[in-house]
Amino acid sequence: MKKLNELNDYIKVYKGGISNELCDRILNEYKNCDGWEEARIGGHIVDKSIRNVRNINISHSEIIQHNHDTRRQLDSDLYEVVAKLLANYTEIAPHTTIVNDSGYILLEYSEGCFYTQHTDHFDSNPRSISCSLNLNDDYTGGEFTFFDDKLSYTLGRGDVIMFPSNFMYPHAIKPILSGTRYSIITWFN
Repeated sequence: MKKLNELNDYIKVYKGGISNELCDRILNEYKNCDGWEEARIGGHIVDKSIRNVRNINISHSEIIQHNHDTRRQLDSDLYEVVAKLLANYTEIAPHTTIVNDSGYILLEYSEGCFYTQHTDHFDSNPRSISCSLNLNDDYTGGEFTFFDDKLSYTLGRGDVIMFPSNFMYPHAIKPILSGTRYSIITWFN
């Protein structure tokens, strides 16, 4: 008899999915640059009791133009990493049709920052697969949790997590207790 899949079978962590070298290049380029803003949901400023994080859209042409060659190369290198991981991920979900990625948004969760439980799929922005790339691990807290905190992941530097974006995968980022957590998010549809 064929084994039925569990929900957590579709949450995949790729240890060292992004190289330390690429993590360092991204942080060295963007950590102290202009362009950071308070994160939004659906383009709207959000209540900080729901989502408290800063971000910068590192795939946006206005951001790339400030150091075009370096930032264009980083975007290209990220694409190569994510494309390989996505190809691996779709082996467990062969009926998933991917035609777009959303580009890359760098997130900065400083001490006390968090994102309450939510899903990544919206009527106005349907997404199939969510992807988060963890760039550092010199912080405490910031666990990636699912299903009312019943499943928790502590991601290391270079670890990547992928999972369905739909209503069945509510997830959260727990508050940062010390340090600053940097990650990149992207979605596929």
